[in-house]
Amino acid sequence: MSHVDNASHPRASEPADDELAHDDSAPPRILRILQLLGIVRLLRLLGIVRLVRFLRRRSAGRIGWRTVDIVVASVLGVAFGLLFAAWNNFIYPTVSLPLEATPFSPVIGSIWLMPAVIGGLVIRKAGAAVYTEVVAATTSMLFGSVWGLSVFMSGVWQGLGAELVFAALAYRRWGVAGSLLAGAGAGLAMGVNQSIVSVPEYSADWKIAYVLAAVVAGIAAGVLGWLLVRALARTGVLAPFAAGRAQQEV
Repeated sequence: MSHVDNASHPRASEPADDELAHDDSAPPRILRILQLLGIVRLLRLLGIVRLVRFLRRRSAGRIGWRTVDIVVASVLGVAFGLLFAAWNNFIYPTVSLPLEATPFSPVIGSIWLMPAVIGGLVIRKAGAAVYTEVVAATTSMLFGSVWGLSVFMSGVWQGLGAELVFAALAYRRWGVAGSLLAGAGAGLAMGVNQSIVSVPEYSADWKIAYVLAAVVAGIAAGVLGWLLVRALARTGVLAPFAAGRAQQEV
């Protein structure tokens, strides 16, 4: 309802944009590009811009989120959500056919786990993995999903799987090993959740194989996520982040 009111009164949307544009913690160049591309408006329509003030008020110290952290994590989530929607509706039904009715179907689910890994590696703050994964899941759900509302809970569990690993590493290990472990954690969470929700009829040994296949997908997501962040860092896009200043920390 709020975005309808904003449409009727254009000036009502200006404070949110002004906060993004003038926040000292947000590099103007990045936010100007996002505004020109209309991404800030999309984030507002999805209700994400409102989190800027909330998270900045509630967070403090080393886990405090800057405006640019929220915006970039949101952009990553929305981008992956759109990829999810395309994958889920047009690609997955075909590529999953050979693995249908086998315990190995999760092995092609790496794409579903990447937002949590990449969000954590880029933002490097508590909650980033969960936030990015949930935004991705929610976006894909809004664009249509055969799995309905369960997509949201899948995003929560997968994000938590990666988040718990980053937390166990004290939010200090951002190299390939940390990325692999975070991906494996997301895959483990996906496998356990789906073995209960999606394939409860499987026998115990099939469920074990199912979970192991999900962990393999998570490890692949960890590798792909780490490589993607390195590639982005080399372009200078991640300059406002530690990930852009150091391609690898061991």
